[in-house]
Amino acid sequence: MPAMLDLRRTLAALVAVAMSAALIVFSFIVSDTATTQMTAAARASLGDADVVVLPERGGELSDATASTVSAAPGVAGVRSYSEGTIWIDRMGSGGGTEFTYVLDVPSLSGSTRLTEGRLPEKEGEIAVSPSVAEQDVAVGSAMALKDDPVAVPTTATVVGVIAPGPEITRWSTDEQYIFATADERAALGLSTAPAALYVSATDGMSTQELMDSVSQALDVAGLDASVYAASDIVMMRASNMGDMNSTTQMLLQLLGPVCAVVAGIVIATTFSTLVARQARQIGLLRCIGAGRAQVFGSVLRSALATGLAGSAVGSLLGVVLAGLLTRSRLVDGLETRYLTVNRQTMVLAVVLSTAVTLVAVVRPARQATRVSPLVALTGQVADERSLSRRRMRTAAAGVVVA
Repeated sequence: MPAMLDLRRTLAALVAVAMSAALIVFSFIVSDTATTQMTAAARASLGDADVVVLPERGGELSDATASTVSAAPGVAGVRSYSEGTIWIDRMGSGGGTEFTYVLDVPSLSGSTRLTEGRLPEKEGEIAVSPSVAEQDVAVGSAMALKDDPVAVPTTATVVGVIAPGPEITRWSTDEQYIFATADERAALGLSTAPAALYVSATDGMSTQELMDSVSQALDVAGLDASVYAASDIVMMRASNMGDMNSTTQMLLQLLGPVCAVVAGIVIATTFSTLVARQARQIGLLRCIGAGRAQVFGSVLRSALATGLAGSAVGSLLGVVLAGLLTRSRLVDGLETRYLTVNRQTMVLAVVLSTAVTLVAVVRPARQATRVSPLVALTGQVADERSLSRRRMRTAAAGVVVA
């Protein structure tokens, strides 16, 4: 028995399936791309480290920790990461105080760039990140800084603007940063203790063996610190970066289900109309011996063809839309080089969109099985006014759900 596929009348359903699949693929790709980018940033912040040493919660690493870890068997190198926190006093401009991080003056490598001015060279000079510069801060201006919101501020001169790359910080590059020399950090009253130690292993040393070696060296020296595998820190930092963009991620994840629901309503309405308008053809098929199961299967085959074709086209459209979004830079920080298109995403979108199509068509298919063979002889079809009222109710429900 042939499928009841009328391309002209099923065009609306085809478009609905395609748009649903496109937005499902689009939301998945953007989400996967953001995850890939955050993971890459977290990995870059560790450099070539295999193990990371962090202070215990609420504590600090002592100055002797770096030398103790360096002397542990299997350690090829130790990189110290310094980080302080300070408050920007904007009381003079009516802005209150703002919390920010203080980092070492970085080397201009990787994706870290000096966008304006020069690097700080002595006490009394600082550079700021673009997120700080956006707050009416320019090269040559003075900033009031204090290590406590109620302390008396000290003044430093802004000599440059540095766009930080992920390799110089453990936080998002969109955070507010101040870059200062060791002398300036001491003048600001910031601790000189490292915030983390990045440890690389010698050839042939596994991560677990290095962790055991570093932990034993710290225990022998009586130093309190926590030792983690670099892979665990990457996961934690990527998760923290993801939490910062949780609202955006949630909106993207809601797009797919909402579009699937709306597409289901459009598909159900379209096939209900198709079945009603082809009632006489269905009656003829019943007259020549077609059973209810055959009519039901005919409608489902039409839906399956529509679902597969629409979801395939929509999936390709979703990839194109995601590529255009990353190229347009409409989403800050989402870069084209991290565009992630997984085969699983494409297959899942096709399966979901086709499944939505088949579920939406079950009711119209059951209606088709109730068409009497007498329709082919009498010529009577469903009342147009009844169909119109039904379509209006369905459309109203669709608007409410949307």
